[in-house]
Amino acid sequence: MPFGWGSIFGARRPSEKELLEQQMPSREVDLPRALQSVVRFAETKQILDHLLSAQRERKLRSLAILSEMPREGRSLFSATIATSFGQLVRQKVLVVDCSTHRSPHSLTLERLLESDDLGEEEKMDRVRKTLSVNVSIVRLRDWAEGMETMPEYEVKGLMEGPGKNFDLAIFDTCAMAAKNRNNLDPIAIARRCDAALLLVSRRSATRTLMHEIRERLKKEKLELLGIAVNEGILV
Repeated sequence: MPFGWGSIFGARRPSEKELLEQQMPSREVDLPRALQSVVRFAETKQILDHLLSAQRERKLRSLAILSEMPREGRSLFSATIATSFGQLVRQKVLVVDCSTHRSPHSLTLERLLESDDLGEEEKMDRVRKTLSVNVSIVRLRDWAEGMETMPEYEVKGLMEGPGKNFDLAIFDTCAMAAKNRNNLDPIAIARRCDAALLLVSRRSATRTLMHEIRERLKKEKLELLGIAVNEGILV
């Protein structure tokens, strides 16, 4: 018998119809959920492609994630983009946690990225390795502790220090509307990054509000890459 399916398994070769049926999801599969995961991946890939273009064309190495209101999903968005870059693009990503005050409903980056304990070599710059591939995390306030200037003014120092070992640094800032003495200034941080990306939730994505925010950021002379609407697609 010539080499083929029958010679290996002692059975006939499946027909084209049978092969096609094998590729179809079983009746037990939750098809809407499966399709939703495909959409999530497609949306994430669009953002990754946009950021990769900015890396090539604008030499993007640091990105601030902004939002007007609290609870717009900045930390989850930052963690999703970081892990996608680390796993799909195989770049080394540093996520910088700029928050100092959180509500009981907030998701911390440490919980999202599952940080490991600090190693001996990491205690000097306070960078934590995470269980996510190619992703590390550092708290901006902790890293700038003991310095004479405010932590938000140390973005350049962070990028020239531990940040130089990474392909991309993502700064998870606090909400612009929540700026106070207990929070680091998100505009000051974004101004010291190569670019910023504005995140809005579906509930706050009105045309009037978007126009007002864009005009304000333009006056602040921020390099805005674009606006991402969080519809739960990255959750």
